[in-house]
Amino acid sequence: MRREADVGSGKPPIAVFYGGAHFGGLLGWNMNWVLHSVRLSLHSSGLRLGPPVRWMSLLTPVWEARFDELVSIWETGRRFNPGIRFVTRDGAAVTFWGSQRCLEQVAAGLRACGVEWLGDDGVPTEVSYSRT
Repeated sequence: MRREADVGSGKPPIAVFYGGAHFGGLLGWNMNWVLHSVRLSLHSSGLRLGPPVRWMSLLTPVWEARFDELVSIWETGRRFNPGIRFVTRDGAAVTFWGSQRCLEQVAAGLRACGVEWLGDDGVPTEVSYSRT
């Protein structure tokens, strides 16, 4: 599953995090990547999940979304397999997994980019985005 959006414009990311991911695929196909096999990059206008190193690009899909495309974000699996789920207007979704500390840093990075949400432990919430 590949989803592209203009998030980086060739500029380096603001912050980078490493973890795993669950990509919801087409026709019921779901794909999981284990910890440290996915890189989450925060850019000023959006986020990108993809391979952590170039040689993994054939195995790990790329998923990008601009912040203004996100309709909900929520935390999942607080105790077992914690993650943050991102859903876009067109229904594309991905869950980024990591340690609780990593996810707290991702949340802080998103808030620094102007993205706010109140979701907690599986409760989807609307996203508020204000360009800073």
